[in-house]
Amino acid sequence: MKKIELLAPAGTKEAFYAAVNNGADAVYIGGKNFGARAYAQNFTNEEICELITYAHVRGVKVYVTINTIVFDSEWDELTSFLDFLYQTDVDALIVQDLGVMEYISKHYPSFTIHASTQVNVHSVNQAKTLQYFNVKRIVLAREVNLPLAKSIKDQTNLEIEVFAHGALCICYSGNCLMSSFIGKRSGNRGKCAQACRLPYKLGNNPSEKHYLSTKDLITLEYLDKIIESGIDSLKIEGRMKSPEYVAITTNIYRQAIDSFYDGKSFDINQAILELQTAFNRQFTKGYLLDENNYSITNIESPNHQGILIGQVIGSKGEYLKIKLTYPLNIGDSIRIVGKESFGFTITKMKDLSFQDIKSASKECFILSNHIVNNGALVYLTKSIKQTLHTEETIKSNYKKIACFGKVSLQDNKLKLEITDGKNTVCVLSKGNVEKAERANITNERIFEQINKLGNTPYYFKNLTIDLPFAVFLPIKEINELRRQAIEELSYLRSKWNIRKPKIASPSIKPINVLPIEYSLKAKVTTEEQLQAVIEIGFQEIYVSNLELIHKYQKQYPKI
Repeated sequence: MKKIELLAPAGTKEAFYAAVNNGADAVYIGGKNFGARAYAQNFTNEEICELITYAHVRGVKVYVTINTIVFDSEWDELTSFLDFLYQTDVDALIVQDLGVMEYISKHYPSFTIHASTQVNVHSVNQAKTLQYFNVKRIVLAREVNLPLAKSIKDQTNLEIEVFAHGALCICYSGNCLMSSFIGKRSGNRGKCAQACRLPYKLGNNPSEKHYLSTKDLITLEYLDKIIESGIDSLKIEGRMKSPEYVAITTNIYRQAIDSFYDGKSFDINQAILELQTAFNRQFTKGYLLDENNYSITNIESPNHQGILIGQVIGSKGEYLKIKLTYPLNIGDSIRIVGKESFGFTITKMKDLSFQDIKSASKECFILSNHIVNNGALVYLTKSIKQTLHTEETIKSNYKKIACFGKVSLQDNKLKLEITDGKNTVCVLSKGNVEKAERANITNERIFEQINKLGNTPYYFKNLTIDLPFAVFLPIKEINELRRQAIEELSYLRSKWNIRKPKIASPSIKPINVLPIEYSLKAKVTTEEQLQAVIEIGFQEIYVSNLELIHKYQKQYPKI
C-alpha cells in the first residue's frame, strides 16, 4: 500500500521549517500574488527558490498556490510568475482558475497541476472533466464525504487530496460571495474578510451569536478509514497560523500516520489534548466523515477555545485561587470565563502556603489584575512546555540527514567519498598529499576536520579514515574537500524535476473538454420564485409549499 502523503501549510519561513522538520511529506506555500491567503506573509521569488532547495535536500515536496481567480489585467504578471516557477524545481501548482489550468496544460508540459478546493469538485463527472486539463490531483470540496471521495478516486486516474485538520468555511468551497458583499473583499481573490466569524442577530432576538462560525476540522480518530479508502493526501489547513501550530499539528498527524502503517498503538486522547491546546474553535469531524449539521458550528465564540483545566474557587489580595484538573505552569496563557471573559499569561504562582512556585497540578494561587467570581472557568490557551518543545524544531537545520563517509588516497590525492544511501559523491583534494616526515596530520585530526558538518543538514552515521601512512596536507584543503563534497551532495539531492521546454506557440489546438449532459434544478419557497424558474425552463423544481404544488403540478408535472 502506497503511504498517504502528509501535506502541511507554511505562510512564513519559520512555519516552513516547522513543517519540514516535523515530518511533512510536502509543504504548500504562496508567492506574493495569486494565492488564496493574501494576508499571510508569503514569499518572494528568491525565498521560494531557497525553500524548494531546503525541502528537496530533505526529501520533501513543495507545492505553490495559484488558487485565485485571475483578471485579464494580471495576465502578464501571472505568466511571468509561471515562467519563474517552471524554471525552479517546484513540484506542483495548486490552481483554481480553469483558464489558468488550460494555459498551464498547453504551455508548460512538465508542470503538475492540482485542482484547488476552490474549484468545488464534488462529483465524478467534474473530476473526469478536469482530466482534460491535465490535472493530476484534485483537492476535493470540503462538503464531499468519504464514500463519494472514494468513488471519485475509483472512477478516475486522479490523485485525491482532502483536508484533514484546521479551519472550515461555512460556504461551499470556492463559492463564497458573503465576504465580498459584507466585507468588500473577495475570498476568491485571496482576501477573505472572515464574515462568517462575525456575530449576527437571528430574527427578533436581540442577542448576538456567531451563527456562521464553524468549528475546526479534526480527522485524527478516523485516519484508518481515510487511508483505507485510497485517499492520496491529507492536508492540514493553516497558512495564516503560527510556526508552533504548524509544528504541533504536523508532528501529531505524522505520528498517527506512521503508527497506522507500522501497526503500533497511538495515544489519540493525548494527541487531541495537544491539538486543542495549540488551537481549536472546538472540533468537528466535518462533512468528510458525515458530521451532523448541528455539530458543524460553534455559535458561542469564533476564537481559540483552549482546554478546560479548572475553576476559580476564591481569592487572596491580587491572587486568584484555582482548583486544577490539569497541570499549570508559569509562562502558560489562560482564559477565565465568568461574568466577563479575559485572558493573560501567568507570571507568578503560589502554593496554598503562599510560597512562590513554578507549577501546580491541584490547587494554587495565580496573580491577576481582575476581580473574578467564584465558579468562573479556567481554560489553558497556550502551554509554555508545548511551546518550548516545538521551538527547536522551527530552527532551519533541526532535522539532520544520515550519511556515510570514507577518506582514502587516490593518485596521490586525498579522496572523500560521501553517500546518503541513494546519492554518492567523490571529491579529490586539489593538491597532492605528501608522506609526513616531521609535521604530520594524524588520522584523528582528519576525522575531526571532515566531521565538522556544523550548520549543514547532514551528520555522519559512520566516517572511516583509510590511509596507509600519515600525510601532510594543509588543513585549509581538508576543509575545502569537505565543503565541496557536501555542496555536491546537496545539489544531487535537490534536483528532482527535469522540465521539458516551455511551449510558446499560440496555435495549439484547444483542449477537448469531456461532454457532459447538464440539467437545471431549483428549490423554491414562494410562488414568485416558482414562476421565475418555470419561465427559465428548469428541468426539475423542488417546492416546499403544498398549496403551490397542488396549484401548478398539473400544468408543470416536473414539480
